[in-house]
Amino acid sequence: MSLKVVDVGNKKNLDRLTTAWGNNAILKLFKNNITPAAGDTLATYTECDFSGYAASNCTGWSAAATVSGRASSTAAQKTFTHNTGLTANDIYGYYVVDPDTTTLLWAERDANAPIHVANNGDAYLVTPVFTQASEF
Repeated sequence: MSLKVVDVGNKKNLDRLTTAWGNNAILKLFKNNITPAAGDTLATYTECDFSGYAASNCTGWSAAATVSGRASSTAAQKTFTHNTGLTANDIYGYYVVDPDTTTLLWAERDANAPIHVANNGDAYLVTPVFTQASEF
């Protein structure tokens, strides 16, 4: 037998998952030069610490949509802004952890990495997108 998750099932499963997360999944930026891989854990990622940085909850999940058999849901865009402090970082992407911060849920490397954030007002924007399958 071969399992096939149909589009409506994919959407329903994804909606249930993002509803369960609510506004509690935590978005973090990483500063180590890595490409996310299937065997990654929280220990794989080095969280940013540039001046003004703070992790942020994922909020405002959209209803799941399916395009070409791929279900996805998008959270509200987050902006991370450097303040007047002295600590700078190169940002390579973002990762999301569960509400109790013990489990890595997913990670995405920025195609334009590294993005240098060093000066007052430098900003990095992230729009988290979750799909039911890995993208690479």
